[in-house]
Amino acid sequence: MDSVILPVIVLVPFVASCCVILLNRHPDAREGVSLLAAVLTFSLWLVILPSSCAADPLTSPALAVLPGLTIRLSADALG
Repeated sequence: MDSVILPVIVLVPFVASCCVILLNRHPDAREGVSLLAAVLTFSLWLVILPSSCAADPLTSPALAVLPGLTIRLSADALG
């Protein structure tokens, strides 16, 4: 479960921005989505904060984008 948190933290603002674009004519719903995304992102950040200060930081599994090119997310103390 811990390895899933890092990609989710990255995806939450992306999904929220797509929802904001789709809710163009509904300002209250747009603000609600923005607020929900901010609270969710901050809450997930609080969950990974202790592991980012630990000796062994939280990392996600490697995602192979192209042959020889992988992306791995890591929550270290330096950000």
